[in-house]
Amino acid sequence: GDEAAAGALAARELLPLAAVLDEASGADASMAVTRRLAIADAYRLAGRPREALAIYDELDRAHPDRAEILLGRAECLVAMDDGLRDAMLIYRRLGASGPGAGASYWLAQLRMLELIERSGRNREQILPRLARLRAESPELGGPRFRARFEALRRRQESAP
Repeated sequence: GDEAAAGALAARELLPLAAVLDEASGADASMAVTRRLAIADAYRLAGRPREALAIYDELDRAHPDRAEILLGRAECLVAMDDGLRDAMLIYRRLGASGPGAGASYWLAQLRMLELIERSGRNREQILPRLARLRAESPELGGPRFRARFEALRRRQESAP
């Protein structure tokens, strides 16, 4: 649905822009990081996680604690269905930052629960963790995340 449409839009609109940005030169170091991050995001959103991961890895070596770089790396690992354990470690690290970290915290919490569900192991942890997250914030990070948390809750409540 929406993810497929977003991927098609990214491939159509973001990848050409990423190519132009990649060829741009003369920017200061902070702009270079911002530009490389935008290029990696474009590849990831366009469904090209391997190309994106190479850029995120390069950025991570220079800036190992930037949440957006770590999230990009984890999202690529999940999209490639490769390195799910490494992705979970990244999400745990980001999830430890607390709700004050905003979207990175809520995405990390959501992804950890989705990976638990996907693995089929320790699924009994999902509903109690959802309850704790709801106690932290009844809005579950806002509209961007709430619907996905609720869908996860419904799946768990109806699971055998």
